[in-house]
Amino acid sequence: MNATHAGMFCVLGLLFSVTAAAEALQVKAHLSPTTPGNFACATQGRYYLRFDLEWAPPDAVKPDDQWRVAFRDLFTGKVLECNPKADPKGGGRARIVVTPDVIALPPSSYHVRLEPLRSGQSLCGPQAGSCELYVAREGESANHVLGSFFLSRVAYTWDEEHKLHWRNIPKLPPSGDPFDPAGRATFAQAVKADLQMHPELKHDGGVAFLHGAEVFRKLGEMDRAAFCEQVLKRTIEEVLTIMLAEDGRLYARKWDGKTAKPIYHIRQQDGFVLKLLSQSYLYFRTVARDKAYANDLFRRMQPMVKYQFSQPNPLGCGGSGCKVYDGRILAGLAYYCHAERAATGELNEEHVATTLKFAREAAAHCLAHRGWYDNDCYKEGKCHIGFGTQNIMCGLLPSRRLALLEGDQKLAEYLGDAAVAGFDFLARTNGKITGEIQWIPSRHSQWANGNMHEILDELRAQKLGRSDMLDWYYAKLWQPAYGFWVLAFHRCDILATPLLECAEYKQALER
Repeated sequence: MNATHAGMFCVLGLLFSVTAAAEALQVKAHLSPTTPGNFACATQGRYYLRFDLEWAPPDAVKPDDQWRVAFRDLFTGKVLECNPKADPKGGGRARIVVTPDVIALPPSSYHVRLEPLRSGQSLCGPQAGSCELYVAREGESANHVLGSFFLSRVAYTWDEEHKLHWRNIPKLPPSGDPFDPAGRATFAQAVKADLQMHPELKHDGGVAFLHGAEVFRKLGEMDRAAFCEQVLKRTIEEVLTIMLAEDGRLYARKWDGKTAKPIYHIRQQDGFVLKLLSQSYLYFRTVARDKAYANDLFRRMQPMVKYQFSQPNPLGCGGSGCKVYDGRILAGLAYYCHAERAATGELNEEHVATTLKFAREAAAHCLAHRGWYDNDCYKEGKCHIGFGTQNIMCGLLPSRRLALLEGDQKLAEYLGDAAVAGFDFLARTNGKITGEIQWIPSRHSQWANGNMHEILDELRAQKLGRSDMLDWYYAKLWQPAYGFWVLAFHRCDILATPLLECAEYKQALER
């Protein structure tokens, strides 16, 4: 054997040994949380990050092996790396400390991968140590931190193979890189990834990213705005390409490993999805100024529009034996009328007439029951009582704007009175009926805050309701329970509120 062959076999032997080690070695990493939300938050330029590591088998990592720490920006996908020295603790344990002197981390939300290297090759492959970290700006408000961090976590749920978001936003295990293609399947199994496609996941989850994009654009944080817009577009694509049938109905579907099979169709779910699509159309047209995308969205949503406006709307049309869901249908019809006006330059009189007829009947019921729209419905822990009123307000307020555009001042006043009755019920009288405290969505089920915030903003913009009551409700709306580590996609809705209520956004609105 000549020297060249001997050198080649030496290299091959080294690669083989490193590969074999990578298949066997698993690294676990821990970064202590620093917030009530149970995640680690540091401040730009003055952080001291202490990563505690352990691995098995203990002798797989040698004292002279190098360590690599890779920080992946969840908003942009960019990766920053450093090679700090590890402080061995014995028994397959070590500690790594990262400071600004080691690597300068810009403010963002990061996934951190930690792994030992030998001759430049990873010893653990995708089973590297895994941590989460948020780096805040100096003086960044707690609400901006919390909303930004949790919105960024949806990055873990994107399934590139199926072009879908998983239903759950998981708590990350201490080992396994979710962005390593070689380890994605193992990660999915560890976090119990779920590809169910329920409309509720889309219309409520989408609200968070719609309002997140609005806030970030207003603040000039374009990387974060672009991230939210990407999630929103992916969600819309899933709705239009997989869930929407030719007849205009939206079907919940479940992935069976090969195809997405229909499970059920409920019209009231379509209504809130139509609301989200209409709001998204207006956002991309007027805020993001992406008219090509907005126009394509408007065209593709027409089968759903045709179906929704072809259906009768008697009270109780939302189904489930009660009127709790009627407001979702009314909201979809009303928001679409506004989107259609933006698209065509005028109101569609037939669509507006259909919407306002339904709104008038809903308002009469709302007033008759003192704002308690869902009469005698105690389903799901009595939450339907609050949600019923909230849902109908989602429909009444944009309908009132339609009445004003039509010049029907009398109807506008009537719809306004009904909306105020609904708000009064949520803020004051709900507790007398349910035996619960006032209707604050985050207290009851940790979602629907985004829609409730829209309601408060509309009441204020339309000069409805008492200002002191509105101020009280704004102050009480965000009641974080911090139970978000394992979070269904639709419960992202609640995370719109801390961003909409953050000091930075409020100051930007005042300028």
